[in-house]
Amino acid sequence: MATLIQNGVQIAFGIELELLLQAKDKRLSDLKRLGYVDNDKEHRSELGRGMNQQAIEKYIQQRLDAVQLPSQQRRNKMAQKDYSLWGIEKDESITKKKIGCYGVELVSPVLFHGWPNTLEQVIDIIKDAFTIVEDASTGTHVHIAPLGRPWSDAEFKQLSKGIVAWSTLLEPLMPRPSRNCYARWNHEQWPDRKQQENIIMSIDRLSRDEIKHKISLDRRYAWNLYPTDTIEFRRPYQTLSHKEALHWVVLTLSLVSFFLRNGELQVPQQNDIKAAREKIRKESNKLGLALHLNFSFCK
Repeated sequence: MATLIQNGVQIAFGIELELLLQAKDKRLSDLKRLGYVDNDKEHRSELGRGMNQQAIEKYIQQRLDAVQLPSQQRRNKMAQKDYSLWGIEKDESITKKKIGCYGVELVSPVLFHGWPNTLEQVIDIIKDAFTIVEDASTGTHVHIAPLGRPWSDAEFKQLSKGIVAWSTLLEPLMPRPSRNCYARWNHEQWPDRKQQENIIMSIDRLSRDEIKHKISLDRRYAWNLYPTDTIEFRRPYQTLSHKEALHWVVLTLSLVSFFLRNGELQVPQQNDIKAAREKIRKESNKLGLALHLNFSFCK
């Protein structure tokens, strides 16, 4: 993917899919060959869950590799993480309370041309072997950055203004309560409209570190400014289908594009959800991605 959005700037992105998976009967034999044990005792024991987690991750790796989507099983202390590959990780924030269900996070590399087909292919592989269990402890994260370089200071400041200006507008647009403490709305730090206006006016004279501190005290906010070279939108809901994954990517790209295109961003007088959706829709159309935007997934 390389989307022209402003002065020839190409924007690249990657997606993180937090998934709670339950093995389907039709793929149990394949999983068992990798060490999976399907009984209540093993699903409840720490050792059994660890073995099953490994088997699930190995199965996903084999299936991705088979369709020329090279991947890598990753552990927290792994020395060599290759971010040009799909990453398959255990996510400790996903619930462990549902017996027979296992939390897996899929981390994409930078996605290029044909990315809608790639996401469909990946999620079809998952859904062929597993039920994606709906759960509030999971979510979808989208990372955005200019292709081949970090955000410039001017771009970073412009995006920061957009994040603040639209901070209270996005909450009713995506009204579902936060999955947990890992994706709080940024405006919880400054709920007053006057505070938001003052932050926007101050951004141009602040350093990047000062802006980060004002907008997201740490990485656990909807808009996370702390990743190296990227900006992360953490608020999208759990992905249950490839169409939802496409929607969350396009929504994020459209917001970033809109923020960059509009020099004077102001806090709206009122939260006009219909107008906000229309602005996002128009931006997605400019990007040639409106086909994948579906606001029914935001309810």
